[in-house]
Amino acid sequence: MILALLAAAQLAAAPAVGPRQDSLTVSDASRSKSVALVATPDGPILRADRLKPVVPITVSHLMGDRWMLIVNGTGIELQQEVRLAKVGDQHFQLAAAPQVRDGALYVPLQLVVEIIPRVANNLVWDPERFELRAFSSVTRARDALATRQA
Repeated sequence: MILALLAAAQLAAAPAVGPRQDSLTVSDASRSKSVALVATPDGPILRADRLKPVVPITVSHLMGDRWMLIVNGTGIELQQEVRLAKVGDQHFQLAAAPQVRDGALYVPLQLVVEIIPRVANNLVWDPERFELRAFSSVTRARDALATRQA
């Protein structure tokens, strides 16, 4: 959660030198893409389906204001305008509530950098590069995280 708060703080305050961070990079061994961030009063959000094809994510509108993200077979339940994500029996507090804009689900950056890597073991958030990296195996993702922390 601390990493997500730091990432949100980096976005909230424009650096004294250099451009403001308005996107994050999502990459794997063979491709890289930029995903636009949208500034809100509660912090940056992004369109969830834009993480594809690098992140294996399915975005489904259930009923009413309820949505489901499925990442590597793990479901993340969300509700529009509610600052809570549910994964199985666990509940995670969100920095910003999910929003629907033009029929598409937008989620807080925190969900992408903190919760999704926790439930999808082949993803690692690199705050220095502002990059979400996908690995072809869980072992490589853990090795990369251990190397970065050393």
